[in-house]
Amino acid sequence: MLNAHLYERWGDVPVDRITTREIQEFLNTRKDRARKTIQDILMLLKAILESARRDGLIDRNPADDRRITNPSYKKTVRNALPVEDVKDIIDHICVLDNLDDRRFQALLIFTGMRRGEVLGLRWEDIDLPRGVIHVRRNVTFPKGANGPYIGTTKTESGVRDIPIMPMLLDYLKPLGTEGFVLGGEQPTTLSMHRRRMERIRRTLNMHGACPHVFRHSYATMLYDAGADVKTIQAIIGQTDFKTTADRYCHPRDGKKRAAVQGVKALLETKN
Repeated sequence: MLNAHLYERWGDVPVDRITTREIQEFLNTRKDRARKTIQDILMLLKAILESARRDGLIDRNPADDRRITNPSYKKTVRNALPVEDVKDIIDHICVLDNLDDRRFQALLIFTGMRRGEVLGLRWEDIDLPRGVIHVRRNVTFPKGANGPYIGTTKTESGVRDIPIMPMLLDYLKPLGTEGFVLGGEQPTTLSMHRRRMERIRRTLNMHGACPHVFRHSYATMLYDAGADVKTIQAIIGQTDFKTTADRYCHPRDGKKRAAVQGVKALLETKN
């Protein structure tokens, strides 16, 4: 982020010369980037300037201004991975040396949980007698803070039970009895999580997927397996029925072709 964006524009500019207007103009030159990219750029610049403010180099943080807007017009589209790519990632999870790395990646693939829900999962939430995972909390890092904040799920429907796929347990072993699945007494920090993602990306071919893509992929695989949208909505903890249908249920080309062939067969059936 520093090399690709900030150094070029601000590397040799004294911090007390940076204005809110110039920051907005700088962001405007990157309006063809994804909204998340621009948010990350602004967050990093804000953190740097906040450090300068605390050191007494500037009186106020020009990046911490409500007038600054995100100019991105590019909508990030996260498509579900093809089943073949998901299988390839599963086949290579065992290559990950770090136990928590394997657990994190497996939970994303086999549950459809959000990143924060995975980070907030405790061993006590894995109910083996009932064969479900109780999703009860969400971990976030407010304003890019390194320390984890343990809160409620993103929505009311986020509180849910997810049936455990037997093969998931193989990647979670050895199973614990208490504490956070990833971290122990406390959830992992943001810096620890980022290092985890770097290790995973260096080791596995992620086929371009970020953690949220596995949520889409899991929902789509449920749909392909014959689950109705209401059931998928309950499993992944999505509040809005339409959002589940439009955003998470991505029909495969093969399934669409089969549906068209079904209509063709119906029309060709003689009375």
